[in-house]
Amino acid sequence: MPLKIFDRISGKLGFRLTAWYTGIIITCMMILFIIAHVFLSETLKKRDLEEIRSELNELEYEYDKGGIEGVKTFVNMHLSTRLKNLLFIRIADTNNRTLLIHYPFDKNDYDIESLAKIPPFDGQWIIKPNTRKGTRRLSLLTSRKKENIILQLGMTNHDRRKTLHHFENLFMAGVIPLMFIAMIFGDFMASRALNPLRHIILAVESMDIGKMDSRVPRTENGDELDELARLFNDMLERIARLIRGMKESLDNVAHDLRTPLTRMRNISEQALLGLPENNPSREAHESVLEESDRILNMLNTLMDISEAETGVMSLLKKEVSLKKLIVPIYEMYQMVAETRQVHVAMHVPDDILVYADPDRIGQALANLLDNAVKFTEQGGRVVIEAEKETHGVRISVRDTGPGIPGNDIERIWDRLYRGDQSRSQKGLGLGLSLVNAIVTAHGGTIEVVSRPGEGSDFIVRLPVIMII
Repeated sequence: MPLKIFDRISGKLGFRLTAWYTGIIITCMMILFIIAHVFLSETLKKRDLEEIRSELNELEYEYDKGGIEGVKTFVNMHLSTRLKNLLFIRIADTNNRTLLIHYPFDKNDYDIESLAKIPPFDGQWIIKPNTRKGTRRLSLLTSRKKENIILQLGMTNHDRRKTLHHFENLFMAGVIPLMFIAMIFGDFMASRALNPLRHIILAVESMDIGKMDSRVPRTENGDELDELARLFNDMLERIARLIRGMKESLDNVAHDLRTPLTRMRNISEQALLGLPENNPSREAHESVLEESDRILNMLNTLMDISEAETGVMSLLKKEVSLKKLIVPIYEMYQMVAETRQVHVAMHVPDDILVYADPDRIGQALANLLDNAVKFTEQGGRVVIEAEKETHGVRISVRDTGPGIPGNDIERIWDRLYRGDQSRSQKGLGLGLSLVNAIVTAHGGTIEVVSRPGEGSDFIVRLPVIMII
């Protein structure tokens, strides 16, 4: 489970941008550390070598002045001050045999005896590694006197290593807080950079639920994301204008067709009155009447939906008992359900009152109940129930039908939309659009919870409205 959560988080663009930003900052700091470490190491090394040369010159002076005894005096006088640098002194004869040696460290640390095997040259530098495989080194400089006396003076890198170690600790102490600061700053920058994209996502999600007036806020700074927001808003405006035009055209067509269809129906009805029962034309006129009624019903429904969506639907609201409103609808569809061998049940308390247009709300509930009975197979069950909630009334129409596919749930409220399962049933594809429009006109909401293969539950919520 934690791995899945990480995969989901790591898949976010903001997380990847933050990770990239933090990674770049850390990489730059590491490169800077390596450069600074190399520069400091070489500087300290150069300083140590210069100090060795200076000490060797002083050692030559003491030898010229007092010989080997003078060197011993020099060692004793400077032992306390040179201890931290672990000063090494060796005097050898012409055969490179050791005459005097001083080393203030463990003799097992370095292979000192091997110095007698290295042919000495004036000005020769020798680097002796620690025999214990550490990082300590002994740097020596050789000087040959005229009387074939060899002077060697060296210094360990103890002081240099200590300084570098201190630098490394300081860097690590500083880089860890900087890493967190880089992550926080990277997250802030990524979040700020992605804000326009988030606004675009919210606008698209609003379009999915039918809100075509959503727009993406612009920063007005003229950058690429601001230009993207402008173009996206222009596209939304064109889409909204096109949809408004389509709806208006559909409404205008519906309005314009009602009159000629009504006139055609009246003509067919009058023609039927004058025809005998056995006239062959009678069946044609009856078909015309039936189709005219069907088309008129579709046009009237379209006009009702349009009025409800534009807020001009005439609602005759009054206080009405919800149970008295539902009982006639329940009884009517109970008889229809019996012919299909579908059980219909009702659970509505007597004390629920709603302030609504009983005809319109009744029409909406009848459509929901009609769909539930229509799509429930033989032996299934349909339940209509209601209950009070904190801010209103909840009405549920639940069935045990085939359910609604996930890709159809958002589209069932669209005009004239019919899913694959409903194409074999009679209908116009306007029932749920009308239900949604009526409920919305009453200030309520409707939603559906569907379980493919188990059934659907349409939930209507109506607000509590006080009568003035």
